[in-house]
Amino acid sequence: MLVPQLTMFSCVITVSLCNLSPCPPGVPLSTQWGPQGYFYAIQIAQYGLSHYSKNLTERPPHVELYDAAEEKDNRAGSPSGPWTVPKGCSLTRLHDKGRATTVRQFSAPGRMAAAHVCLSVCVCVCVLRD
Repeated sequence: MLVPQLTMFSCVITVSLCNLSPCPPGVPLSTQWGPQGYFYAIQIAQYGLSHYSKNLTERPPHVELYDAAEEKDNRAGSPSGPWTVPKGCSLTRLHDKGRATTVRQFSAPGRMAAAHVCLSVCVCVCVLRD
């Protein structure tokens, strides 16, 4: 069985000679030969094995759903639901055939690199006393 052999890769990404690149997101970028970074195939493979090993040995991650695009957008009293959309941008619902579901599409005009959407979340805290 390969599981015990793959667990040796579980801490590869903590090495200081490797950062995560912004583009493509999450791919390790080696800074061993310079601050600009290089895509080094061995570190990319080790990073992949690290996550594969975690998938085999750790329990599944906690997933929290903040928005279901299938639901009506009348929540929070705005057309975009609980999402805050910058002026000049749009947030629409459309059907994604590949995923066979409805998804949200965020659009920003031109090269608005800093454009983003924010989700308004109401958090309720219950305190239980003995």
